[in-house]
Amino acid sequence: MSKPRLSPDDWIFTGFNALAEHGPTALKAEVLARRVGSSKGSFYWHFPDVAGFHRAMMELWEQRAVTDIIDALAPVPTPRDRLRALAQIAQKTPAELDPNQASESAIRAWARAEPLVRQTVDRVDARRLAYLDSLLTEAKVPPTPYSKMIYATLIGLDDLPNSQNLSPNPLCHLIELILAQSPA
Repeated sequence: MSKPRLSPDDWIFTGFNALAEHGPTALKAEVLARRVGSSKGSFYWHFPDVAGFHRAMMELWEQRAVTDIIDALAPVPTPRDRLRALAQIAQKTPAELDPNQASESAIRAWARAEPLVRQTVDRVDARRLAYLDSLLTEAKVPPTPYSKMIYATLIGLDDLPNSQNLSPNPLCHLIELILAQSPA
């Protein structure tokens, strides 16, 4: 019986898992092919080269890390409630959000040495900060300096061991303190 064909997403998810477990040195065609029990030919069927694979990983990460979250928050009725919902999403572990996605800290570590990844991280940061600015402005809270405080907390919690177990959720608490600066 033949193995099922691997899709580009199968390779990308394998790459995210390899990145989280072993770092960017694991993002090579041969290493990934061994990991999924396939050939390098299958990898190159979907991606022109390893750099193309890296681009595809970053495109998917940006989609899931920004666009999908903003879209998920769109139905939430008020900007204050969207900020609160965002804090709840941010409290979840990467595996709870998407078991096929590397932790953001692994991507940020990779960005220190890889210009393509750095550009994507910079773009994601800019988009997220712009979104926070817009939510705070809509909530009648001055975005400066609060959007960067929220974002720094969000990023920092990802690297803090056992941060998902903290009670109360530090990001939720910070957002409530910020929202209290300007009553609805």
